[in-house]
Amino acid sequence: MTEPVRYARNDGYLGLALQSAFGTAATASTHFIKYSGAPTNTPSQDFTRYNEGGDGQYPGIAVKHLHRPDGSFELFARPKVSGLLFGLLLGDHAKTGETAPFTHTIVPCDDPADLPWATIERSVAGVLVNRISDARIQRITVTGEAGQPITLNVAYLGINEGREETAQEATYEANDPFIFWQGTYTVDGSDISSKVNRFSLEISNIFAETDQTHEHIRAYLPLIRRDISLSWNMKFNALAQYAKTYLGGATGTTASDLIAKSSGAFIVDLAYGETTGARGLKIEIPAIYMTAAPVELDPGSNDSQEYACEGFARKASESELVTVTVKNDEDEDYAPTS
Repeated sequence: MTEPVRYARNDGYLGLALQSAFGTAATASTHFIKYSGAPTNTPSQDFTRYNEGGDGQYPGIAVKHLHRPDGSFELFARPKVSGLLFGLLLGDHAKTGETAPFTHTIVPCDDPADLPWATIERSVAGVLVNRISDARIQRITVTGEAGQPITLNVAYLGINEGREETAQEATYEANDPFIFWQGTYTVDGSDISSKVNRFSLEISNIFAETDQTHEHIRAYLPLIRRDISLSWNMKFNALAQYAKTYLGGATGTTASDLIAKSSGAFIVDLAYGETTGARGLKIEIPAIYMTAAPVELDPGSNDSQEYACEGFARKASESELVTVTVKNDEDEDYAPTS
């Protein structure tokens, strides 16, 4: 009897590389993702079923009209891969430093056409090796919770997909991930590090996802706009957060504002190590609208009272929508250099 073939679900890799240009796939991955959870990398296909004269009671034809090599993956935030991912997401990169640690400053590119392209390759047990080219990062959600590693949940959209005959030899970043307690957290100029226990920060690119012409694949992925939403939980010990969210200011007493309170920065500043081993990930949103800060009574709860805050970024005239600063030991460009 022939022994059946089986493969473990963790046998395989997910690789990523910056493309030199649209239409030019990277031939090898520069960064391999230490994925956590279960990535979703199988493309979706848009079909329409038609019934025509003569089909009678039986199904007619099915026409595939769009191939979508899209997907998502989750990973712990490490210094090198974070630099590449945020460079692909935002598009404008500047590097300083002659020796490690290098400082990478990443902001949204002014021209949507300058947003870089990526090649993403997946191997499933070396049997299926598919390469997605002309991909763009659609969204990165950064989450943190007390005592836990900082997590990046990444979604991407792709145009072309092909199969490779041979898998690459995957190598992984040796740096440790950032942990929640390694961060300093600031909201509207106030250090809330001693009160915050959770945050979620979603930075999104909105694309024309069905930009299609004469083929069954997308023709392009034009960037239409950007969006940032955030939430955080912090212990309740003062009125100020409620007042500035609902009553027009930190000392407000009446609900006078017709639009959300426009306030100062939301900053997550993560760091570990010293001298050449210093590593950092800082995400700064200079201006936010505070839209929710509920604090509710609950006689059945065993937890202490806390705010569950929400907000959205706005583009202040004097600053970037968001600035990501990464400190690592990688002397590389993650996007077109400013």
